[in-house]
Amino acid sequence: MHFQASEPDGTHRCPHCSAHYRVVAWLTTIARDADKEMCGCCNHIMASWIATSYPKFALIGECPGDKGGKFIKGGSA
Repeated sequence: MHFQASEPDGTHRCPHCSAHYRVVAWLTTIARDADKEMCGCCNHIMASWIATSYPKFALIGECPGDKGGKFIKGGSA
């Protein structure tokens, strides 16, 4: 199972909180590996894969629901 971006422009949104990420790099391993990326906003799994190459993400903008920097991982204040 390879990673596939959720948006047509190649960006990805967390399926739990809709945080918007861009893929900043593709990393490669020698052997096929299973891994996942946790959302930096809600701390849920936002993407997973079993492959020899995998994406590295960067958050675009702020966390959804962040009201003046009061967003707490795992839920909103």
